[in-house]
Order: sequence, then C-alpha cells, then structure tokens
Amino acid sequence: MSATATATAGSTSITIDFGGTPTAISSAPFSITIPASTLTISSTNLTVPVNSGATFAITASATPVITIGTGSAATIALIEGSITGSLTVAASVTQGATLNYHWYNNTTAVNTGGTQESGATGASFTIPATLTAGTYYYFCEVSATGGATSVRSSVATVTVSAPSSVPVTSITVTAAGGATATIQTVTWSVAGGSATISPTGLLTATVTATANDGSGISGTLAITTTGHTTPPVTTPATPQITGATSMTLPTSYAATSTDPYTISGTSPVTVAKTSGNATITWNTATRCLDIAAGLPVGVYPVVLTASNAVGTRSLTFMLTVTEPVYYVNIPSTFTGGKVEANVQYLVVTGQTITLTAIPDERYELMSLTVLRYDNGATVFTLTGSGNTRTFTMPAHHITIAATFRDTRATAIEDMEANSLKAYAANGVLYISGLTVGETLHIYNLFGQLVYTGIAVGDKAAISLPERGIYIILSDGISIKTIY
Repeated sequence: MSATATATAGSTSITIDFGGTPTAISSAPFSITIPASTLTISSTNLTVPVNSGATFAITASATPVITIGTGSAATIALIEGSITGSLTVAASVTQGATLNYHWYNNTTAVNTGGTQESGATGASFTIPATLTAGTYYYFCEVSATGGATSVRSSVATVTVSAPSSVPVTSITVTAAGGATATIQTVTWSVAGGSATISPTGLLTATVTATANDGSGISGTLAITTTGHTTPPVTTPATPQITGATSMTLPTSYAATSTDPYTISGTSPVTVAKTSGNATITWNTATRCLDIAAGLPVGVYPVVLTASNAVGTRSLTFMLTVTEPVYYVNIPSTFTGGKVEANVQYLVVTGQTITLTAIPDERYELMSLTVLRYDNGATVFTLTGSGNTRTFTMPAHHITIAATFRDTRATAIEDMEANSLKAYAANGVLYISGLTVGETLHIYNLFGQLVYTGIAVGDKAAISLPERGIYIILSDGISIKTIY
C-alpha cells in the first residue's frame, strides 16, 4: 500500500491520499509522520510506502499575496490656483508581510509605464498645488516583503480647470478687513505704501483690495483707530555718568578694573575717555575703566565724557599708585607687660621700627621677637638692648612676640641644666622634674597663658593647641620648648 501527497499551486494545504478517505492539513508550515522506509518523489507527487515504520516531514510555505481594496475617486475636478486634496489607496497583504508604496504619474489613463513621483512612498499622495489647467493621471504600485508580486492600483484622473473668466464688476471692503469679489482673489495694499501714526498715537490709513483677474476693479476703506490713548510726552534728558571717582593701588598691583559705571540719558548715549594716561582705557562692553599693570608711584587723573543729542557730562577718576604698606601687629598686652612701637599700625618697606618693652611691676623683659604674620616662623634681626630694640620693616606683615619674667622667680636656665625638662610630640607637651603641689604655667610666644594647673606628680602631659614656641614656668624655674 502507498500514500500520495498532492499540492495545488497557490494553495496552503496538502492532501495525503492513502487510497481511502483523504486527510486535509490546512496550516503551514507543518509536519506529518507516516510509517514508510522509502520515498518516491516525482515532479507532480510524493509517493510513500506505509509499511516500513520510517518517518518523514512535509513543510509548506505560502508566498504573501497583495490585495488592493478601495481607493480615491476615479476622476477628481479641481480649479487652477485653488488645488487641494490627495489620492489614497487601501491595500492588504497575507503572511504578515510589510507593504511598500510608490506613486506614479502618466500621460495616458493606464497603470503601465509612468514616471515615479519623488518622495511619494505612502498610502496617500498629495496632489501638487502647482498644477496648471489640464488632465493628469496617477496610480500607485504596491509591493511587499516576502517575495510578493507587486500590484498596481487603477488610474485616478485629475482634471484641472482654469479660473473663471468672468471679470469682477465690483468689490466691497468691510470694516472687519474682508472683501467680496465674485469667485476671484484680491491683492491688498495700503494707500501711499504705509499707514500714519500721529504723535498722540492715532493711526489712519486707507486699504485697497484689487481683483486679481486683471479687470482693475478695486475697493477701498479708510481706517482710523479708536480708543487710543495719548502717550506721555517725554523731555529729552542730558547724559549722566556715575561710578568710581578714585582708586588707590600699591606699586606691585596686578591689572585690574573699576566697577561698572552707570550711564543714563536719552539714547543713544556714548562714553569716551577724553584725557588721562594711555594705560587706563575705557571698556565700552563692560562700562569699566581697565587699568594695566606697571604704573609707578603717582596720581593719574582720567576724564570720562558721556554725550548724546542733548549735551555732554563728564566725570573725573583719580588713580593713586603708592608704595605698598604693611601692618605691625602688636598684641595689646602680654603676661607681665606690654610693647609699644614708634609707628601707628601701617608701615612702608625699609622704615625703621623702634619697639619699647614696658614690663609690669616686679617683671622684666625676657625676650622680644619679630615674626612673619603669615606663618609665624621667620624671625627678623633686632638691634639694641634693654627694653628698646629696632629693626628694618620687611616687605611682609609682621607680628611682635614678647615674654616677661617674674623677677621673683629663678632666672631661666637652659633645658639641659634644669631639673625641669620638657619636649613636645604629636600635639602633646611632656614635662618632667615637676614639684608636687607647685603651680604649673604654660605661655605661648605672645605671652598668653595657655595652661595653668597644680602638679600632682613629677611628670605631666599637656595637649597643645597649635605649633609654636612655649614657655614652661613652675617652682620658680622657666624653660622653653618648640613644637
């Protein structure tokens, strides 16, 4: 016994004939298992012996089929110069394939040949608004993925007629800006080419609508605004310029600028530097005076002049370049005395500074030091003796440090020669050789008391607030240490 599989062209079903009732399989792709050991395949059928117990598969795959349904009307009538609308095509495809569209124009009413419309690749095609009077033919070719055969739509005929040749006999222009002209378009114009607005804000104009058919017929309407308000009368104002009138810089200054100036007055107002040193310039963009570096000690006047159609106004700016000044910082008091200087705070480089130490009763000056204010590390050389010392002012801000000794206490000895010893490490001051019950005082280099307490043993560990030179005083003995 044998089975024959027969496929009909264009069908998605295969019928297997076992010599009896046929079995229909309508889905594709699909597989069928048949007990057979050999296959006999010819160009028209598949013969399978069914008594061998073998299996085989039959797969069917259908090609997508495109169907075009409804579309635009067969004939569309339009008027030249007023062309609107579009052509459409409705298509579908089997097997889930993707549709593609290409529109063509033709010289005759057939859907063969033709010229493809550039960019027209959708189901809708906009009729060109520039068509002139005549007859035009369009159709759409629809294709799809999956090897489908493309299909062309039927031809749509577009008939374009010339505008009506009936001339316009009259035009009525309405206050709302409309115009009536039989089936014609109009061109609008304003008499004299422009409207007039009075100083009080009143607008008057005459508008004209002229027919586009060449008849020369037109309609006019005079327009006058209502409800207008008279604008305030403004009096032209002379220019004003306000801002910095002076600046003081040291000789070592870097290039700089003033703050922006304020300019007012009836526009346009122009500002210019009318006199002054060439290195000081007016910056129109920023409205500032730009000052280049390098001017020596001196006074430099600059005149700025603001001008407009009403008048002018000037401003004088004075730049003063001086030697740099530095300050001498002297704490108001030290423990056991004070220090005075022959200058009042600000000093120029190279000036001789005299320091006078004034101990309190039963105190005497132990040390007088000049340090850089910014780091407290550089000591400047002092000359003189006793309570009066002098030094030359450097190009730095400085601070004065002084310590006074209680004359009732034993004179300070070197750390190594005293029983009282100290050293600092990791922010802690370690002291040995203390006498139990004696008061312990610790001063910084400025004579300020940073710690006081009673010794409870011969050793102590005290936290230090910062790095510096410290004076330790206990049991009449003073020593110093550096951290």
